[in-house]
Amino acid sequence: MIDPSTLARKTANADADCSSAIDAAELDARLRQADLGLRMLAALVELLSALDAHADLRAAALEVARLIEETLSANRVLVFWRSDSKSNLSLVADTTGSDSGVSGQFGRLALAAAEEAIVRTGCFHWKDNASQSSTFASRDRGGLMAVSQFAKANGLDKVVGVPLQCIGEDARGVILVLGTQHDELGDFLETVSEPVTHKLVSIESTQPTWLEQKVRTWTESLRGTKRRWITVTIIGVIVLCLIPLPYRIPADIELQPNQRRYVAVPFDGSLMSSLVRPGDLVQVGDLLAEIDPRELEYELSGINAELQRALQEKKGLMAERNVAGSQIAGLESQRLQSEADLLLHRRANLEIRSPISGVVVRGDLERSQGMPMTRGDTLFEIAPLEIMQVDVAIPETDVQYVRIGMEVDFFLDALPGRALKGTMNWIHPRAELLDNENVFIARMELANPDLLFRPGMHGRARIRSDRHPMVWNYLHKPFHALRHAVGW
Repeated sequence: MIDPSTLARKTANADADCSSAIDAAELDARLRQADLGLRMLAALVELLSALDAHADLRAAALEVARLIEETLSANRVLVFWRSDSKSNLSLVADTTGSDSGVSGQFGRLALAAAEEAIVRTGCFHWKDNASQSSTFASRDRGGLMAVSQFAKANGLDKVVGVPLQCIGEDARGVILVLGTQHDELGDFLETVSEPVTHKLVSIESTQPTWLEQKVRTWTESLRGTKRRWITVTIIGVIVLCLIPLPYRIPADIELQPNQRRYVAVPFDGSLMSSLVRPGDLVQVGDLLAEIDPRELEYELSGINAELQRALQEKKGLMAERNVAGSQIAGLESQRLQSEADLLLHRRANLEIRSPISGVVVRGDLERSQGMPMTRGDTLFEIAPLEIMQVDVAIPETDVQYVRIGMEVDFFLDALPGRALKGTMNWIHPRAELLDNENVFIARMELANPDLLFRPGMHGRARIRSDRHPMVWNYLHKPFHALRHAVGW
């Protein structure tokens, strides 16, 4: 029979041993929790320190992913990011070091999971039903359809994520941890979320633009001799562009006579003959055409008959001592004599002669013989060709750069192999419309001793204006056109 006191003593000893065992287990759990917390804190400090060394957003995000993967012993960590709340998420870091899954099924499902996670508040946990533990409450699985589909499609038993968000602001990204063995990582991810977001936002704000990145990449690719040669080439091109050269203004030209005279019909009559054609050389006094004298002869005969009648009438009235009648008849005879003298003068000037020496520029009357002519009609245009006038059509856009006295280089279409030079001596103050373009006509003289140059010849000219940097000569017009196009 067992002694009651002995039984009580044994029971007390057993209770004491059990209590000691429970205290030791609790202490061990607390120590492990404290150790995990210290390691998590050390990982956070290391993470934030590592981000200070990065200036590129993708490099910083990859550093975050690697440190989280190492700290939580995860299989894979993905980091998604967007520039603002209206932009789309994009994968910026993957601890596998490859973007091969971004465009495939893995990338599409991962992006859908991230877009689902970014609208949540705080950390979320997803764990397969077969391995669901009490640590993850069933409420954490609610609203995670895209995450569940992503995990099952890739054979993952656990997916943990947290939005990257600053307090009071919209989420900027998401961290997805795949296949971790730590059940305590939720607190760690929520702890690192805000400071990591601040760091990434700061890095993104100081990140160089696309153009700056290209310039930096190009600069880094230029090393040693190649860099020096390119630098020398660039400096040479800049110096070449700044060399002052005369600004050459293109313009159309036309030759015209420096002087010209028009030969007109002196009185009404019919053309009897024309002795010259356009292009013929004539001298002063050369016969150009003749007027038919028959009409003058007929008219002169009639006037002479009336004159004789008036004179006989005057004599008869004087014999009759009719003074008034004789005076009237005398005046009539004077009038008829004046008309006769005029007809005699015309008969003496039936030949039309050249007033100057030159070339017949206009006036082909071979087919007009016998045609009646009216006083003042132009028969011929005669111009001396020893000195020609060059009309230069200056475009309205360039007239501000042209002055009297500037030199002009020009070529004629009829003599393309002969370079000619001239000096501008007159500019018309008013614009003219030539070939649907506003131009200012300038003039210069051209000696023509061999008579090779003829009126109406056309060509092209270049006016040598003031000196400007070469880059200005070629780019000032496109620059102003662009200014007008954009309304600047």
